[in-house]
This record gives sequence, structure tokens and C-alpha cells, in this order.
Amino acid sequence: MEGHTIITSLNPNSEPKSPKGVKTTVVNQCGCYVRDHIPISFKLWKKSKATDIDADIIPETEKEMLWADVKRHFTFPEDKEQLFKDWVMKKMAIVFQTFKKNLYKDYVRKGLTPDFEKNFKNQRPYWEAFVQYKSSEDSEKKIAQAKENASKKMHFHHLGQGGYASAILKWQKMEDDLVARGIVPATFNWPLRAKHYFYAHGGSLNMEDGSFVTSDAIREAADRLEVALKAVSEGSFKSDREKDELTYALGTPEHTGRVRGMGVVPWKHGFSGDIETYRSRQRKKAEVAEKVRALEERVASIEGALTASQQQPIETRSTAQLETSPIGSQRRSSVASTEHPAADREEAVAEHYPVDDIAVRTPCELLYQLWKKLKVVADGVVQVPVQGGTIHGMVIPEGYARVMVDRVENGWEDLDLEIPRGDGEEELGQALHTICWKKHYIRIAGRDPSPSPRSPPAAQGSPRPSVDPPSPPAAQDPSVSPSPSPAASGEPSVSPPLPSPRPAKKKKSAWVPPPPPPRYKKT
Repeated sequence: MEGHTIITSLNPNSEPKSPKGVKTTVVNQCGCYVRDHIPISFKLWKKSKATDIDADIIPETEKEMLWADVKRHFTFPEDKEQLFKDWVMKKMAIVFQTFKKNLYKDYVRKGLTPDFEKNFKNQRPYWEAFVQYKSSEDSEKKIAQAKENASKKMHFHHLGQGGYASAILKWQKMEDDLVARGIVPATFNWPLRAKHYFYAHGGSLNMEDGSFVTSDAIREAADRLEVALKAVSEGSFKSDREKDELTYALGTPEHTGRVRGMGVVPWKHGFSGDIETYRSRQRKKAEVAEKVRALEERVASIEGALTASQQQPIETRSTAQLETSPIGSQRRSSVASTEHPAADREEAVAEHYPVDDIAVRTPCELLYQLWKKLKVVADGVVQVPVQGGTIHGMVIPEGYARVMVDRVENGWEDLDLEIPRGDGEEELGQALHTICWKKHYIRIAGRDPSPSPRSPPAAQGSPRPSVDPPSPPAAQDPSVSPSPSPAASGEPSVSPPLPSPRPAKKKKSAWVPPPPPPRYKKT
């Protein structure tokens, strides 16, 4: 049949393989269909984040008519029709965008109009709309953004028109010639995609001694690749699908839809050796376990550094106070022989939270700060804080407490946990178990979660009242000096009743019940 082409086989990525040159024939024919039948007034081939307006997107009916044209001119394996169709549609999308880009570069930017009698006759009705959009502010912003993104690219390949398919044959011949002369190429043991990537970006082999010759643009990446290969041989680095030696050398992650060193091929073909991991959660579990391990090591190192930095200054300061503090500089309280710490010591005391006062497990609410408001995100039971306590095998960080989550408020199930659980649960909705939560955002019924200065312990040797204290005396002006003691005035010493300490100013705190009445024996 005249004008009809038979495709006998397809590559694993669904592109035509044989007879030779059939891929180029299909792509060229697809370009003709697109330029003749798809109006350039359409902005996108399919819906994307850029727009969801139907008038800007090529309708599916137009695509089906293009596919009908392809089927009229090409015969392909029937069992591969859907795979081949997907590949053709991707090529048509690329052709459509390239066609519009060339029209903008060759005509719109230069203020010219195509000769529609000779070229692009079917696009004449849509030319004005195309020019109007390309001259709009929205189009100018997108072009500027595309230029900025392109300027960030560091490495550029030099493959030529044939792409990787034709270049790989040349590279293979270059290595084979060296091996035939008894010379082992420097890239002999390199991973295949790393080898192809560096060849494509200016690397080559010295045909005299087989050493790797690289350009200045990729010299640093080549050095990093050597480090990665050495680490693999020593067993300190293990590649994991796309996180392999090449990704380490380049320092940028692999994007889906293409594989560096292989071209525009899906990951399942580019990383075919890891195909069994695509529908398994084992990779995700391993990544989470590695994150938890790294977090545990980090917390342990921080705890050790804090302990080392805080312990020595406190011991030195305490010794200095006992040996050098003058008696007259110590302030006296209203309780006999009870000494207050110095003012500078009060300022250095750590923050104290209501959670620190509980002696048994206590119901609580977990809060989350959203802008300037605190939102209740879950209910649970907070456990008694223990110094050096652990959770899921790691030390609980300073300022956190263990909480057993009972219920999560609607809408907060996907809130990320600051400290993920050891079994890979990273969101609040997944963690109906024991988790770590900041003490500052744990609210116990009737108490304000805001921190307050920790009350310092009484000095050693201070007596404690042995009977119930009477009602506190009236508050005195702190600027008035206390009256001298009877011993200082020369009067006989009389043991006065022990008053209770002066109450602090009222804050939002928990109500403290009065002491129980004394028990009397039955007569």
C-alpha cells in the first residue's frame, strides 16, 4: 500500500524499533499532522497547574482524530496499540510546543507574519489570537520564568541529532578499540548510566592510554564520581535505585519521566534492576528507619553537648557561692533561717511547665499554634516526665513529654509530627499511640500551658514547719526594709509561730486544695 509503513517491533519504552529509521518516519509524520490540524490558539496539550480553562486545552476529540490519521498510515503490533498510542501522543505534545516556540522566535519577536500561501495555510485564522497571547503580560512572565530556570542548568549534553541511540554505538566502539589493543578503559567498571552521562556531556577516553578525559564543566562532578566509586568498593556507600553514584556526583535529585544518561525513558526501564521495589513499601520503611536513626544520633549528640556545657558551670558557681558569698549579702525570708538564692541564680533557672508538676498520668489537650491562635488538635493522656526518659529507643528531648493520643480532632489528621514514631508514622492521624509533644503545647484541665520560672529548692539545713501554717500575713511593700530581729535588738528571743511564705502574685494556675483536717483518735 503506497504511503503506508509497517512497524514490526517496538522497544521496551514503546518507541518504534524496526525496520531501521522507522522512528524518525513516525515522528516526522506526527509533526505534519499537528501543524496541519491543531490550531496554534490552543495554549496547552493537556490540563496542568498552569491553567484549567477548557478553551486553552486541546480537546480529546482532536487527539482522537490525530490518532486515526496515524493508524491509517502505520501498521504496528496489535497487542501493543495502547502503549504505542501513548508514545505517539507524547511525541505530538512535544512537536506542538516546539512548533509554537519556533513561530514565536522566527516571526512574533521579529514583528513578521508567515507567508500563509506557502506555509502553515491552515493556521491563518488563528494567527492574530496567537500573536495577541504571546504579547500578553501572562506570556511574558512565563517566558521570563523559563529563561531563569534554563540559566540554572550547569551541564549541557552534546549528543547530536541522533540522541543517545546513535551516540551509545560510537562510545561502545571507542571502548572496544582500546580493549582490542590490550588497554583497559578508565570507565570500564563505571555504572552504565554514569558512563553514558559523562560521555554525553563532554567526557571522552584518551586513545593512547585509556584514561578519562573530561571538560572543565564536569570536572568537579567527575571527581565526586570517583569518590563515590571508591566508597562503593569499600562498602561504605550503597546505591539505591535513583540514589546511586551518578546522583551523588551531580548533587541534584533525579526527576521522574527521564533517566540521566539514558534519555527520556521511564524509571521502570531506566532502573529495571529495582523493578520489584515499585509496588512495595519496603523502600519507604527503610527511608523512615534511616531518618529515625539519624534523628536519634542527633538528639543523643545534642543531649551530650548540653550536659557537658551545663554541668561544669553549675558546679563551679555553687562552690564559689559557698566559699566566697558574704553573709550580709544573703537575703532573708519571712520564714526563720530560710535563704533565697541570689538574683542572678533566679534568672538562670530553666522554664517550668504545668506538666512538670503532675505525679500521675493526667488527661490533657494537645495544642498547635496557627498564626497567633492556639488550636486543640488532639486529646490524650500525658505521662509523668522522667529525667532521661526514652521513647521508641531514643532519648526524649528537653522540653518534650510522652503523650498517649486518644482522639484526633477532625481536619488535623495530616499534621506532621515533629518527632516521627519509630514505625514510620509521621502524621498525627496515624499516631494513636505514644508520641512526643512539646510541653509548651500540652494543656492540662484548669491550667495555663505557658511556662513559669521553676521554684528553686530551699537551702540546705532550712527548717520546715511541723504544723499547719496559719493564714498568710497581709502583703507588705517590698521597698520597706524588714524589721530587725529580736536578737539584733538585744531583746530576749521568743520563738514566734512560723508564718507561711508570702504568696506569689496570682497567675493563671491550677487551684490548690486546702490540706485535709487533722484526724482525732476515738476515745
